[in-house]
Amino acid sequence: MDLAGGRSLERPDLTEDFHLGAAERGDGVSHRLAFDSVRRLNTIQIESCQEGMRPPGEIQVSVPLVAASFPSSAQAGVPPLRDGLHGSVGLGSASVSATCFSCESDFFNDRTSGFSGIAQLEGTVIFRLVLAAEFGGWINNDDVLDRRMASLNVVLLGCPSDKLGLFLKSGLGGLRAVAENDLGYVATETFTSQIGIGYDVPVGAVDLTPYVTYIRTFGGETVVNGFVSPEALYPNAIQVGVALTLH
Repeated sequence: MDLAGGRSLERPDLTEDFHLGAAERGDGVSHRLAFDSVRRLNTIQIESCQEGMRPPGEIQVSVPLVAASFPSSAQAGVPPLRDGLHGSVGLGSASVSATCFSCESDFFNDRTSGFSGIAQLEGTVIFRLVLAAEFGGWINNDDVLDRRMASLNVVLLGCPSDKLGLFLKSGLGGLRAVAENDLGYVATETFTSQIGIGYDVPVGAVDLTPYVTYIRTFGGETVVNGFVSPEALYPNAIQVGVALTLH
């Protein structure tokens, strides 16, 4: 067989020694030739492997290059998470009606649209969950009645995904609604619950946030011209608007 240097061994018994590691041979020549050959073969295999490997420097450089090829969430236009302390101010419209369970007339069921607005101060509780104090207002004045509502609520905003600006909203609070004219006034103070949905759209350093919220009321009492009425009114509202969210 051929070993290093291209020379051919004349003794065929060395071939057997090569495979068996020359363990049974007594002369030092066969041991030396066999182990030298094994060492040479191992050296060739190691050098071949090293030629197929990239130097460490190239691997270190390629990692940031690959990372740089993927844009960050801000560069890709992905809305930032609502994180830390931030606030929102929104304007829009609300359709309002009232329910009177003991009233014979369904006059209060007619829906009336008016100008509405919200203001929120928000803080992150845990990842994707935001706690907010929300003030809401609504007004509608016409030739018959002047109507207005004000509410203060504690709401939770949950973000299903950190890659989307979508959030869901739910909360509880209190509301005061007043309807009055020259003949008198009706005022209701009651508790509220609400559910809603919104979406943060990044515009520069702020977000434009379209939202829809449904508010219903329960409990409380109604006062007519200073006297508590046995018939309570329970307003409800559907709000649609756009808020400016400051991070």
